[in-house]
Amino acid sequence: MSQTELLLLARQGNVEAIATLMNRKLQAAGIAVEVSLDGNCLILNLLGADRAPDRPALMTFVRKGMNILKVEPVGVVRVSGWAAGAGAPTWTDALYLANDGSGMSLATPPLS
Repeated sequence: MSQTELLLLARQGNVEAIATLMNRKLQAAGIAVEVSLDGNCLILNLLGADRAPDRPALMTFVRKGMNILKVEPVGVVRVSGWAAGAGAPTWTDALYLANDGSGMSLATPPLS
């Protein structure tokens, strides 16, 4: 499948296309991505090979990617960083996508 086809599918909310694109970018850093969609919530589990991925760096990566992709059916992105073999994520964060009329804007709310 071509890059263009993957981008079109990802924009439509195809989780396999989103996972493929993200895994291509993060594989060199030893990070695997699992993607699922629950209603309008895109769930990203970022799995580090030996430790949880760096939260600030990965949230920046996800923000930029979501700004580029503008995934149509997604209103919230929940991101969790996992260490290999861990029973729970080391960290979890969320991005809320809001259409402000000029395009999609991202806001990161504080998690309780």
